[in-house]
Amino acid sequence: MTIGYVHVGAPEHGVSRYGRLLAAEARTRRALRVLERELPLTGDPEIERQRIVELGTQLAGADVVHLQYNSQLTNGVWGAAWEPLRRLRLLARSVRAPLAVTLHDVCTLPPLSAREILRDPVQGVRTTRLRAPQYVTLQWLRRRTARLLVCSEYERARAGARHPRVTVIPHFVERRELPTSTGAAKAALGLEGKRVVTLLGYIHQRKGHALLIDALAELPADVVVVFAGGTPQADDSFLRSLWSRAAERGVSDRLRVTGFVPDEELTPYLAATDLAVCPFRSMSASGSLSTWIAVERPILASDLPQIAEYNTLEPGVIRTFTPITASSLAQTIRAALDVDPSNGCEARSRLRAKLLLPSIFDRHMKVYREMSCQPIKG
Repeated sequence: MTIGYVHVGAPEHGVSRYGRLLAAEARTRRALRVLERELPLTGDPEIERQRIVELGTQLAGADVVHLQYNSQLTNGVWGAAWEPLRRLRLLARSVRAPLAVTLHDVCTLPPLSAREILRDPVQGVRTTRLRAPQYVTLQWLRRRTARLLVCSEYERARAGARHPRVTVIPHFVERRELPTSTGAAKAALGLEGKRVVTLLGYIHQRKGHALLIDALAELPADVVVVFAGGTPQADDSFLRSLWSRAAERGVSDRLRVTGFVPDEELTPYLAATDLAVCPFRSMSASGSLSTWIAVERPILASDLPQIAEYNTLEPGVIRTFTPITASSLAQTIRAALDVDPSNGCEARSRLRAKLLLPSIFDRHMKVYREMSCQPIKG
């Protein structure tokens, strides 16, 4: 059986990386033949049209074609506004095989966006409401694709729970090992004698960085917060505002921001972490949360529906806090740091095993088989 994977976006982008890791796992399966193709987006419609038509020819032997799409109100890996729909429609016309599309960042999309004011000299002012392009694109994906994949039941509801071709496959966990102890990692990073609380991933308003700074002001002096990540855009005004906030609360000396770090430099921070914190105000499938599950660190997260789904897989494996306030977060961090870190390690190991990439890819294979009506072995 032949599976085609179409990669859009920079390799380090979480959505693009997700598809590349699936393709890498597919290559380990002897029963599968894998075709991987890059689709650079230049913004030139004619050049893109030629590339997409060529891509369709290159994927002519595929039984199934799988791609990743993030449904965002602003700019996603497929572009902004009406660009994703234009590109996806052309791709669907060029590729003969059934399409599987994994939806990422599934937000609640309003069917209507802007208001256009039309002035009629006879009837006066008339208002016309315009359909949001993201909503139209998602509706098109529901109609045109053979299967839509999401990472949680909560996202399934957002994407259209009653749609028969929406399938939930949890976000996979990579196989990662921490080659050094927590104590050795702290010593290497100059964090000896500190209790380390880490928020991993892009620095973005909805991920709770400001909330964690406020909570830090209510925590003991030996607690240090690490923001392990950088800003996704060239504009770092939000990061500057975080540093100002930390200075106002007198905790600048207990805050460390790594900026973007490659995996080999990230590993010591993962090992040095006593508590991973995910104080998100909203979330879709989280790559950073999957990383914490992979290295089996204790996790504290906002009490969100997606977190509840992990706790359904393995009861109580992720500690939660509510309401989403600095005081509530600080209180729960304090309680979590006072617990022996070995508590819950067996539950964390079981959750990791359930979500490892090979196991999750088996569920993708089942979907591919259903789409192609061909048996897959191995």
